[in-house]
Amino acid sequence: MLPSRMQDLVNLCHLDIRGTHRLKEMPKGMGKLKHLNLLGFYIVGEHEENGIRELGPIDVHGSFRISKLENVNNSGEALEAKMGNKKHIHILELKWSSEDDDVVDVETERDILEELPPHSNLKELSIYGYRGKINIPRLNCRELPPLGQLPSLQHLQIIGLHGLERIGEEFYKSHEGTSFRSLEELGFYRMYNWREWHIPDKLDAFPKLKTLRMHNCPVLSGDLSAPFPALEELQIWNCEVLAYSLLRAPKLHKIYVTGFKYSMKKAAPHEVRIENTEQVQSVLEYCPVSEV
Repeated sequence: MLPSRMQDLVNLCHLDIRGTHRLKEMPKGMGKLKHLNLLGFYIVGEHEENGIRELGPIDVHGSFRISKLENVNNSGEALEAKMGNKKHIHILELKWSSEDDDVVDVETERDILEELPPHSNLKELSIYGYRGKINIPRLNCRELPPLGQLPSLQHLQIIGLHGLERIGEEFYKSHEGTSFRSLEELGFYRMYNWREWHIPDKLDAFPKLKTLRMHNCPVLSGDLSAPFPALEELQIWNCEVLAYSLLRAPKLHKIYVTGFKYSMKKAAPHEVRIENTEQVQSVLEYCPVSEV
């Protein structure tokens, strides 16, 4: 553990806790360290004195991770962290680490995530373990926050959101017309209950997206026909029921596919790797390459 009187160091500016892998919670009263700008990560404790509210007065810089978000009780606590005011955070990780048998209130967990909106200066965001496990039968739809409102976001990874079933209009909402206008890399990983990715027909989004990765999304289905004008690399692994057509990706030149039903038209990529799919021939009809 860190020293219990850490909060008395009121003029502390830098606290390097890298490598403290056994650290389970933060000392009480960290919010008193109002000059602290280098912290690295914060572990949300189970008590008010070391909960997420303590982040409110701290203006951390650079890369920052918040873990054990399952200890946040409600959206009011999350709001007091004042994440939207922290304009110097450029890389942010939000991490839940609940056990599989924990019961999660879908609405509460969603509200908590919505009250942790980063500043628009954010360039990279990762979300881990947000499940929203259902405990009310009628609740069968989970939503992501409107990340399209982050104009500086360049890298986005969404990992292990087992409660998410659909991504729709709420994901793209932007006050400035173009959604995800700076995003260059987008990845979805271990999304075991994700079934639908809906992109509205006339949506202006992803103008700079170069890399799209979709790994282990076994029930995702449908067709994606939205334009990706800058897309260069596509990875789709173990998305067994997805029938995918890329019709508007003129710069696409790298495709990696495995365990996946795939068809592609109007593209001539330079590098293709296709494995464990029953529809290899339908791909090769449009690609001047040989099967791997």
